[in-house]
Amino acid sequence: MAYLAAGIGPVAATFGLTHFLEDHKPEKIYCLGTAGIINQDKYRIGDIVCASQVSSNSYSEHAYSVEKMKDISIPVSPGFTESRVYCPQEISKTEKKRLSLEKHHDIENLEAYAYAFVAQKFKIPVSIVLGLTNIVGPEAHAQWKANEGYICEKLKLMIQSHV
Repeated sequence: MAYLAAGIGPVAATFGLTHFLEDHKPEKIYCLGTAGIINQDKYRIGDIVCASQVSSNSYSEHAYSVEKMKDISIPVSPGFTESRVYCPQEISKTEKKRLSLEKHHDIENLEAYAYAFVAQKFKIPVSIVLGLTNIVGPEAHAQWKANEGYICEKLKLMIQSHV
């Protein structure tokens, strides 16, 4: 098993995973990260979700569907669900933007589309698992800083229990 810490943002994710795959040929890629909540009716900070769809557009017509996480044994627990992920170039910083995204997206993550795109080019299945650290909007960065360590530990324990 090989690991990669690609960095923050879509450029780092694309570059990092591409170069990683030039040296390693996994049967499947598992991407872990953090995300912000768009749909507050569906999610809470601390939830762990699996990307079922990622999109770099704020509307769903150009969404790229990624493989669902049905092929890995993860106990179904309250709050673990599949999610539609919006992947902008930079984090959305206003409540108005969050509200405009709610119709087509559940959460926001900068790297998921890049990982899915690269995996598709290399013809390797991908699963993207994200821990929710914040609400998209003006307080997002402060919430992310406060919750990132806890969420990363939660993701680590989840993965360790399935390796």
